[in-house]
Amino acid sequence: MTRPSNIIPSKIVEAYYQNGVADYSLIPGGEVNITLLVTDNSGKRTILQQLNSIYDASLAKDYEIVAAHLRKEGWEMAALRKAHGGNAYTKDSMKRLWRSLEYIESTPGRDLEGDLGASTDLGSLLGALHRSLATLNYRPSFVRPHTHDTEFQASRLATILPKITDPANRKIAEKMISRCRKEAIDDHHMQLIHGDTRIGNVLIRQGIPFTFIDWDGLRWANPLIDVGDMVQSTVGEVLMKGKHCSVAQLLPMLESYYKEVGFYSDKQTFIEKALSAARSIALDLGLRHLIDSVEDHYFVWDSARFASRLDFNLFCAGRQQQVYEILTG
Repeated sequence: MTRPSNIIPSKIVEAYYQNGVADYSLIPGGEVNITLLVTDNSGKRTILQQLNSIYDASLAKDYEIVAAHLRKEGWEMAALRKAHGGNAYTKDSMKRLWRSLEYIESTPGRDLEGDLGASTDLGSLLGALHRSLATLNYRPSFVRPHTHDTEFQASRLATILPKITDPANRKIAEKMISRCRKEAIDDHHMQLIHGDTRIGNVLIRQGIPFTFIDWDGLRWANPLIDVGDMVQSTVGEVLMKGKHCSVAQLLPMLESYYKEVGFYSDKQTFIEKALSAARSIALDLGLRHLIDSVEDHYFVWDSARFASRLDFNLFCAGRQQQVYEILTG
């Protein structure tokens, strides 16, 4: 991943680390925000994030309300650290938004990426989370436009399609645009959802996922979006490990979710809707990566693995096409 500047901006150090920073390391895995594990001069570890420009400081209110509710429900939730002056979020001299959170002792969920056994535990954890979130009637202040809106992304991609000159990549783009008209996330009840439920966004103790992190996708929406996102990300992570994946191997994850919630009366109908949601989200992500292959400004990419953001975006678009095909299984 492209590393931020070798020194955290002085304004951010002054805001959150008045006794100074002893060390920090980049936490890999994020494709939108840049996340650091920081150790201050007293030895205390915290999380520091530079947020993507799509976000604003209203995220703080949303997170604090939801985190307080979930703590009452028995969940461990990282606390936002206030900057010097009392604000939760701070801008550096380049107007980039930063925040800091308390560190929760754990193993990162990304260590279990591609582990289908762990995905069963993830299904249970997400089911429990949805039950807890369903008891909070709150509409988030921050609303990210066109999230999981495949028709909107397909329209955008169609507009810039002439700029995709490579025949193979253009074929992928045309196929995704065509497919998105056939996939949709079925209507269901609306409630608070997490918005980014890959296993990399959970924390683990003794090999078991116990809480979720990275709540920037928080929204009032259909919980099938979270379920579909969990499924498509699991398939993608299995593929990244060079392993085989089939719909049959995903059923224990979906069944473990189903057992935790009371939203669905018929298991087979739920599984069909969950797979359809996963296909829709795979297409949405593929479309967004193809758009960024032209616009070249959104996704964070790993410079140790890819020569450019273009290479990264085209790789991810191809992977989402594979995910979609597996989910048609």
